Amino acid sequence: MKKLRAIRHSYLNWDLPESVYFFSLHKCASTLFSDYILKHVDGLLLVNQSKRIFMNKPDALVSVRYRKRGHVYGPLRLSGGGTGPVWKQLVQPVIAPEFIRDKIAYVMIRDPRDILVSSYYSFGFTHPMSALPEIRVKQEERRAMIQSMSLDAYVLEFAKSQQIHFKNVGDVLERCPRAVLLRYEDMISDFDNFLEKLRRYLPIRDEVAEEIRRRSRPKDREEQGSHKRSGQVGGFRSKLEAHTVTELNRELSGILSRYGYEADT
Repeated sequence: MKKLRAIRHSYLNWDLPESVYFFSLHKCASTLFSDYILKHVDGLLLVNQSKRIFMNKPDALVSVRYRKRGHVYGPLRLSGGGTGPVWKQLVQPVIAPEFIRDKIAYVMIRDPRDILVSSYYSFGFTHPMSALPEIRVKQEERRAMIQSMSLDAYVLEFAKSQQIHFKNVGDVLERCPRAVLLRYEDMISDFDNFLEKLRRYLPIRDEVAEEIRRRSRPKDREEQGSHKRSGQVGGFRSKLEAHTVTELNRELSGILSRYGYEADT
């Protein structure tokens, strides 16, 4: 409460940082950002409206009033699909060219092959169910479908969905001159460079940065039933058949090339 009062007071004095919009794809450490990182940015108050919708909180579907200063909005997932309430209510209006062009934005991505593998285990087995019936029904249908498929069959079937998701990524980067691209792999393997980019518009104290480093480390041993199963970079190579990886490399070649991911097996 004291922090909130200080933010409101500072907001009235117009000395807060400019508001920031944080975009992500599913399975790109968005939970780490929502539960810790975005809550510990100096001068910015987190508004996580998608979580409120997911939890079916009162008035969650009421339009958000976006303020010029003092807030960070997100995570706004660019892989949420084009029909659900989170996409229609939150994401679609914010990525419109006339809205995002003069804002500050971050976009967090990950190797789409690792996204596909992680999505299989998460959406098929471990992801929590929404309290909003409209979302929960879709989740249950998706979970039943995934559980009827093998991992290799799933990633091949849904590889094309990554084309749509990464097109949304590209749209934000092209429409917003002050967009910062973050990669999951850099957070794991080149943390100092990742942190430098993260701090471009987000005031993050050194002790918070060290906690981000600690929390983001991959697990030494895979935990199948955990929301964070492993977090390893390039884990798809040990989970998929060689011919599946070859087909994914072909299908996703444009994305891999644009965002600096190697297409070898």
